[in-house]
Amino acid sequence: LFTSLTAMFIIQSSSNLAFLDDVVKERRLQTKNTCPVNKCGEENSKKCYESTGDVLQGNKVNIFNGCEDSDTYCDISTNTCLDKVKGDYEKDSRYPGEKSDELDQCAAYAIIVPHGAGSTKGLGDGVCMGKAEGEDCLSHNACEVGTYCKGNKCTSLTAIDSECTQNIECVAGTVCELNLGADVKTCVAISTFPDFTDVTRNNSKAALCESMYVHKVDDKYICARRDYEDSTLAEDGYIKCQREEKCKYTIQVGEDKSVPDTLDCVCSEYSEEGQGYCPFAEENADLKDKFTSLRDKLKELMGKDLHVLHRDMIDEEGYSPECIDFYTNPKYKEYQHCIADKILKLRKECTKFSHSTLLNMQGILLMFLMIIFV
Repeated sequence: LFTSLTAMFIIQSSSNLAFLDDVVKERRLQTKNTCPVNKCGEENSKKCYESTGDVLQGNKVNIFNGCEDSDTYCDISTNTCLDKVKGDYEKDSRYPGEKSDELDQCAAYAIIVPHGAGSTKGLGDGVCMGKAEGEDCLSHNACEVGTYCKGNKCTSLTAIDSECTQNIECVAGTVCELNLGADVKTCVAISTFPDFTDVTRNNSKAALCESMYVHKVDDKYICARRDYEDSTLAEDGYIKCQREEKCKYTIQVGEDKSVPDTLDCVCSEYSEEGQGYCPFAEENADLKDKFTSLRDKLKELMGKDLHVLHRDMIDEEGYSPECIDFYTNPKYKEYQHCIADKILKLRKECTKFSHSTLLNMQGILLMFLMIIFV
């Protein structure tokens, strides 16, 4: 009897497994690698976001209803309407030397001085003030532009080619690194290492490369250049793709040496057509001249006198992390204002964002900054 029951159990289990296997196979056959469609709906405070269909079926549609109250935004993760951030930026997000309309936008130890007067009221043209060189400090955000907090004193930034221990000590446009052939860290100008330089021992890596792009080859990080494997697929520098599709690139890592690479297609979260795009290839013929000029502009902008805690925010309009992502992520291609208006938690949109393209000039600069300091 036991043997018979065991045999029946095995037969039944095998049958169940076969059935499940058939289900999985059928599911795979039905799967479509189509990016979701994104549409604007009607304001609805109770259900500010809806979705229909299935990503795996290739028929998913995201519907952004938004909120009835203009001072709220739709938090998609909870599908609820929440209050927008007070003012244009987060609390304590501005540092000495930066404009601010609200007292609570200035970081700790900093006060706001409207119109250059001694008042601490927020009157529109305010500037967050800090402590001068030699004054006491508890953190970097207390010190004015051109200084940082060292040993509880606001101290002048370290000059180029002078010894240093960390990036925040160095003057704008430089990073604290080992220069070519050096054994001691100094403040090194960004984007000065030639192509194919080995930057494995450096922390900033891509920031030091003229190309501002680095690729790992075996166990080494090399200053390299990236282009699409098949540039004929690009239209104005963009290659369209779909969900789970791999974007193919050719990376030049030596005078006569190239290696292949792949990146995932990125579905636009704003596309009404359900479209995806490959991440940019900086050496693509349609983009190269723009990227070359932008690299030069980047070096110029990074040499500007900005507060040490906002060195990577080269534009006043881009202090918000939401704005940086706006400029640099393919998910915003085919951007629709009617969607952004409903889901952005800031009162104002990122004013430098271009309607017609994924990235504008300022946006690509910000993209570089996000890459080089990783």
